[in-house]
Amino acid sequence: MSALLLAALALGPATRPATDLTLYTLPIGFSAQLPKKPERTKPVKGIQSFWSESEAGVYVVTDTSVRELSKSDPPAPDQQLAQYLSGSIASSEGGRITEYHEILLNGWPGIEMKLDNPKVGATMWSRCYAIEDHVVEIATIYDTEKGPTEKASDVLDSLKQTGDCRCGPQSAAGLSFTNLEPEDAKIRIQFPGEPKEASTGNSSLHTYRFSRDMRVFSFTYGEVGEGAQDLSSSEAEEARDAVLDAVLTGMGVKPDSKATEQRDGNDWLTAHFHIENVAQGRIDILYLKGSLYTLIALAPEPWLDDPDFKRFFDSFEVKN
Repeated sequence: MSALLLAALALGPATRPATDLTLYTLPIGFSAQLPKKPERTKPVKGIQSFWSESEAGVYVVTDTSVRELSKSDPPAPDQQLAQYLSGSIASSEGGRITEYHEILLNGWPGIEMKLDNPKVGATMWSRCYAIEDHVVEIATIYDTEKGPTEKASDVLDSLKQTGDCRCGPQSAAGLSFTNLEPEDAKIRIQFPGEPKEASTGNSSLHTYRFSRDMRVFSFTYGEVGEGAQDLSSSEAEEARDAVLDAVLTGMGVKPDSKATEQRDGNDWLTAHFHIENVAQGRIDILYLKGSLYTLIALAPEPWLDDPDFKRFFDSFEVKN
């Protein structure tokens, strides 16, 4: 990847003359329109890469066989994307995600991402898809200050499956939410995916988790203890703080900010934190009538402004 970054920087201004694109069929079951005949890079186990460089930019198409690289059964498709994207971020050595959103290719889930590498002044604009235990990526790399070439979007849009191919399971990009209403708690929350309780080994503590690519959601509730519904205001504050400290210590992070605010007549402790070069997070904690409720979400920084991130927190309500 470093060679591609250097090549991108050597190409000159983004306003250079446009070059016509040509459709090339690659021996990985995909085709793409590229400015120059793609060259196969040095073979690596489980990975096939093809890159095309011309005055119209630097582009790379990569097919990674997750099954071939896995020591056991391959992870679920969303985790395949998470691992692949995390690897890209780690290899950028301090790279920062500036764009992040869901996409689809023929029904297969994917992520479109822009990753700035400040050390070399380059940006990678990438689209990755999880397709039957393969992660397929098409990307362009360019000088961050000059921006992408005018052909960049056309190249990324051009990736297509070839031959006999199966459609993916999704009909639309984005998260779907389901109302979660535990029988033993008078609350309701909109939870992404199909809510499934995770095993905690504690019968009084209930946790629901959901992950997709680099985004993670968690909801936990449980009784504080006998007589806890009589906690004073200061005792409730201490209980919320104790949960926050335990959660963040378990993650190995510290809060960037925290504050108590009233929502619907209840005191919520809200904290924001980050995991270096990976994700930003938010945690909301409520003490109510002897129980503590904890909502956590982690996602790449650009996705924190997505309506679905806010929907998870805003949907919590106490039933009468």
